[in-house]
Amino acid sequence: MEYINFKSFTNEVLNRIEVKLKRTHLLSRPLEIAVEPTLKCNSNCIMCNRNFSREKTKSAEGFLSWDILLKIKPFFKCTKRVLFGGFGEALLHPEYIAMLREIKASGAFVYFFTNGILMTEEIGKELVDAGMDMICISMGGATRDTY
Repeated sequence: MEYINFKSFTNEVLNRIEVKLKRTHLLSRPLEIAVEPTLKCNSNCIMCNRNFSREKTKSAEGFLSWDILLKIKPFFKCTKRVLFGGFGEALLHPEYIAMLREIKASGAFVYFFTNGILMTEEIGKELVDAGMDMICISMGGATRDTY
């Protein structure tokens, strides 16, 4: 198992001890972090969880702010993996690449899910250059017929 630094290693060791002791108040930090850049999406796939969530979530228009990202930044050095987008279409965020660079500066493994609609050669190169570790592209289908 790979660790990004000594801090992430000791955090996981502490977490395993706390779990074995069945502690209800943990001193360890999250081993994995999920950060949503947006809940907004440019598709309406029939199988998507968004179709089964609250209407308020489905109609969301906002984007993750730098203020919020910087507040959770200290946790990135303690974790091993960061999911940076999975429910909305992450590539809709106008500052996604810059925020990715900020997260990658911690050394964490970063991945995300996308429908691939906005993926271009240029964006692909920017993601690689910024250090994205894994891209999961969902091609399930936007209609009942294509699903």
